[in-house]
Amino acid sequence: MTTAQTIRTMMQRIVEAVNESQLPPSVVSLALDRLRAQIAELEARELAQDTEKEDADGTLQREA
Repeated sequence: MTTAQTIRTMMQRIVEAVNESQLPPSVVSLALDRLRAQIAELEARELAQDTEKEDADGTLQREA
C-alpha cells in the first residue's frame, strides 16, 4: 500500500469515527485539537531523538 493510499484509508476511518460518534462539531474540534497536540509532541520527541543520534555520531554541526 502506498503512502497516499494509507493516508486516504486513515482519513476515511477518522471521518467514519466522527460520524458514528454523533458528537457536536465543537466537541469533535476539541478532540481533534488534542490529537494534533499529541502528534506535535510525538514529532518533537522524534526530532530530539534524531538530534541525539546525530550528536552521538558527530554529524550534527551547529552554528555559533
